Amino acid sequence: DIWSGYRILIQSEKDCRYLEGRIENFLNTFEQTLNDMSDEDFESHKRAMINKRLAKLKNLSSEDNRFWNHIYSDSYDFLQADVDAATLEKLTKKDMVDFYNHYISTSSSQRSKLSVHLQAQAKAKEPSLDERKTAAAAALKIILAEHKITANDEAFQTRIKDVSSKDAIPDAVATHLTDDLKVEKEVANKVLDGAKAALGVADSGLPAAPQALDASADVKSIVDASHPVLIEDVHAWKASMQVSSGVRPVRNLEEFVEVAEKL
Repeated sequence: DIWSGYRILIQSEKDCRYLEGRIENFLNTFEQTLNDMSDEDFESHKRAMINKRLAKLKNLSSEDNRFWNHIYSDSYDFLQADVDAATLEKLTKKDMVDFYNHYISTSSSQRSKLSVHLQAQAKAKEPSLDERKTAAAAALKIILAEHKITANDEAFQTRIKDVSSKDAIPDAVATHLTDDLKVEKEVANKVLDGAKAALGVADSGLPAAPQALDASADVKSIVDASHPVLIEDVHAWKASMQVSSGVRPVRNLEEFVEVAEKL
């Protein structure tokens, strides 16, 4: 069996659980983007991927690396680029949407995800409330400009001057958008989400806090993707996993051996 996956790598000073939520938010946003994508745009992206897979290697070193990667992996899949391109030719938008909904969508019960958090010993200094207010004003101004909305700095400063905690800043921003700027609710939500992300006060996006995995628990029994599980003993967790079979060559190596007649 061949297992495939993808990786999202983030390096930031913000809290890991917050970053986890932003990844989930991105996946939700892209799901809607994919659904709304026109067939013409999808075909354009598909053609770009095909051209990338079939692009001529620039030098001998690139060709050498490609072949040796297939040798080291024991797959001997030397024609992978050509096979990928041929497979992409047959791919339709419906195929991609169905695949996304089944394997990647945050609402899919079939999705599997492993999240690794590496936390530094030293932590950045927490900004003061006044610094957060200043950052909120700057971030809001940029986001409003992106949405072609005229800012009103004086009105926003009036709203935010009496805010007494960082958690109340988003409420002040929301009130400013709806009451002062008269922004439509849908647009206001997008602006507010962007402001929260910029300030690092957005919701984590996770349905629940991770629960510690009981040492006696059967990993196979954990099938509910909506409830994250915290793995505290990595070695015990690995030991409980079923050992997968080794890599099997995609093609018989003899297909690539030139047999010359012996004199």
